[in-house]
Amino acid sequence: MPLSAYRKVKGSDFWILGGGWTSDNHIFNLRTSTFVRKEAFDSSTTRISENIGRTLYATQVEREPIHVRRMETGEIVTRIDCDSSNTKALNISSDDRWLIIKLDAGFELWDLRACRLHKRFIRTPEKMVVINICKDFTKAVVKIEGSGPDESRFAIYDLLTDDLSVLEGHFAGLDFCRFNADGTRLLTSCQLPNMNPTLWNAVSGKIVAKLGGHTNLIRAAEFSPDGRKLVTGSLDHSIRVWNGMDGESINVIKVHRGWITDIDFNPDGSRFVASSEDQTISVWETKTGEERARLLGHSVGVWYASFTTDGKGLVSVSNTGNVRTWNVQKFELEHGIRGHKNFVYSVDHHPTQPIFLSSSWDGTARLWDSNTGEQLDLFDHGRDVVVNHVRFHPNGKWFMTICRTNHAQLWDLGSRKIIKSWSFISDDWRDGRGSFSPDGSLFAMGGRHPYVIKIHENSLPERLTDQSKFVSDMAFSTSGDLLVAAIDDESNPASLQFWSTKDLKPIDFDLPDLRDNRFTRLAFHPSGRILMASTHAGKIFVIDTDKKCLLGSIDNGVGIYDMVFSQGGSRLAVACANNLVRIWDTSQSKLMAELSGHVNYVHAVAFSPGGELLISGSGDKTIRFWRADGFHAKPAEAGLR
Repeated sequence: MPLSAYRKVKGSDFWILGGGWTSDNHIFNLRTSTFVRKEAFDSSTTRISENIGRTLYATQVEREPIHVRRMETGEIVTRIDCDSSNTKALNISSDDRWLIIKLDAGFELWDLRACRLHKRFIRTPEKMVVINICKDFTKAVVKIEGSGPDESRFAIYDLLTDDLSVLEGHFAGLDFCRFNADGTRLLTSCQLPNMNPTLWNAVSGKIVAKLGGHTNLIRAAEFSPDGRKLVTGSLDHSIRVWNGMDGESINVIKVHRGWITDIDFNPDGSRFVASSEDQTISVWETKTGEERARLLGHSVGVWYASFTTDGKGLVSVSNTGNVRTWNVQKFELEHGIRGHKNFVYSVDHHPTQPIFLSSSWDGTARLWDSNTGEQLDLFDHGRDVVVNHVRFHPNGKWFMTICRTNHAQLWDLGSRKIIKSWSFISDDWRDGRGSFSPDGSLFAMGGRHPYVIKIHENSLPERLTDQSKFVSDMAFSTSGDLLVAAIDDESNPASLQFWSTKDLKPIDFDLPDLRDNRFTRLAFHPSGRILMASTHAGKIFVIDTDKKCLLGSIDNGVGIYDMVFSQGGSRLAVACANNLVRIWDTSQSKLMAELSGHVNYVHAVAFSPGGELLISGSGDKTIRFWRADGFHAKPAEAGLR
């Protein structure tokens, strides 16, 4: 459906999606995030209310009365006789009480509870056209049309007293206007004589402030529910946050690469959402200005985004009419915890318990409660020691730490004591990582050489090759019969190396497309045979290890420091060099979300066993918890196509 045929109407509990030149209108319930029904209208003869109430909207077919209908069922609750040839628009108040019928030269105000005409206002010889109405229907912005093109004026009209306050400076046109919730402030924007929006005192009609900064037209704006904040979005790709009472600039946000198309606050005003023509949606913390999440899933520009009535969900609509629903509570940041004094370089969640481990360049590994973020214990490795890796043993009773001092230590989680310690040779400042075999009998680790430790034997780590190639990561297949090393060496790029775990003998696995890449991390899909291998350049190769073939690749676009599959393998979390965590849909190789908040490289990510929690560790010395279920955007089944 073309963009010109698309229209959205916001109300308390519903959206009407459609209108314009389309013959279908879809009623969407913002409480349940579902489409409840579809109506077929002849758009050339049918008018639908611009503003809708909590449960009501209005329609008028040519040469017929106005019908006030229930949103849920379409049932007609009131009929109002009005000359359709004179009707320009219909508006219902958010409390379902008032209906304003915009006429050629004025308006009629109907009391829907009493089902009677409350006021009729006709202005002659000048026409007065209602442009925008305050939420409580006490004020409206009106256009007073003069005899010439330059004689039109815009004013605030008090529906209770009939007073007019002319808005000086808007002779050329009014492209955008928005009242705050209590009707004391009004935002307007016009293309000429300048593009700066203006904040007005809607009681006195006086200018409060000129809001300078945007370099193109305002396309979206919204006051917070308490009126203290105002957010504007522009065709200049920027979002600006203002004091909603005096117009003082608070924050400038420049993260989108396309027009800002819509702004919406959640019910308590603690967060706001912005949609953009760049196909993304961003969610922001109102108080701090922190970006909570970047949502991806639309393949074209996102035209509208709105919180559901309870604030727990989001609904977004693209300019082709595709509707998606999002669970706000499940993509938001749960905790941000501090404790480490240097880079957090590795995290790993316990296989069954709600605890996880982290390691840092501050010489410690730490144990945390993943429900509360409370630190449970600290494992000190020494003041000048870099603990670059930590992994739980499959039995959940032990864990391994790797240090830059060329030591690997196996710890007992119960006694908090070291069970065994191994030394190895690695004359490289870079940090290799490793993993346990599924049965826990082997631990493979990288560095200047690939090593394997036999956990239950009193033997030295076994070097798998004499060649000096830096190994950034090592991973066992899910079945445990295959071991892979990721080679990251500028002087000797050698792709990936494979061994059989039965005898630790190398396996010939030469794929030409993988040559001359510097690999950073490895992750086996839980199904067993699919291996993901990431590079410094940000590409993720998808490899079938059974058939020894390349299935394809994912372009992450930025260097990758860690990656991990969720339970079941439907999502892949990627720790990025640009301070973001990215979530990929592995079934479609599509980016689902970007999680922002870290202010340095993200070095580590880990899912909880059930996949409901994602943990990230960063060079900013913090660990962040993210609820993970809502990374998936569900298309609404009856969306406009």
